[in-house]
Amino acid sequence: MFLTLLTVSLILAAVLAFFVLRVLRQPLRGILNRVVGSDASEHWYRFALFALYITSVGHGVESHRLERYIHQLHKDDIVPVLDLESWVYEAYQVIERTLTSLACGVITIFILALFCLVVLRVCEIWKRPRENSEIPKA
Repeated sequence: MFLTLLTVSLILAAVLAFFVLRVLRQPLRGILNRVVGSDASEHWYRFALFALYITSVGHGVESHRLERYIHQLHKDDIVPVLDLESWVYEAYQVIERTLTSLACGVITIFILALFCLVVLRVCEIWKRPRENSEIPKA
């Protein structure tokens, strides 16, 4: 029963991460194209997807939480039974932790990208030739 719960948790977290990242792929690609350039953005995109998958599934399925279903952690602990309520609760926890992890990862990428875009914009403004820099002669 424990192995089934672990497998279902892994599949649930991976499928949830897949669908959320599928929705976010165009904004992520657009930002990376602008920040890193079109030649390197595909590599950065793949790295970002990999990192987001790993962190979201890793946080979604916390094996140390599931450990309580297979053995006692302390001498007086009671090993809980895997009934329907436990399954529903664990599935809810997997969904919540996976979405939270994805949200933190994506917002971190977008905040860093926003900072980079501001820096790029400032650099573009400084590089423009100054049209009003000449002093008019009287």
